[in-house]
Amino acid sequence: MNYEILNEMVNYVEEHLLDKIDYDKLAKNLGVNVFIMQRVFSIVVNVTFSEYVRKRRLSLAFEEIKLTNLLSQTLNGLREVKTLNLKQSLNVK
Repeated sequence: MNYEILNEMVNYVEEHLLDKIDYDKLAKNLGVNVFIMQRVFSIVVNVTFSEYVRKRRLSLAFEEIKLTNLLSQTLNGLREVKTLNLKQSLNVK
């Protein structure tokens, strides 16, 4: 198994990160045995293929949470600015 196949495996995961990963379909598309595909990935990358998928999904979820928190903070900041502007326009202290 060469690095090109490993790259195809990683690309497949990235394209199907939110879907159920079909190991049999992936192996068939790559023209290799499922067991060999997973074993070689594990040896080369030093993490099992299923663990890699799980970590990528967790990473994606973490990024979405950070984005959600950033958006929430931004909206709260905009509300504060709007409130401050309203108070200034009404001359309220």
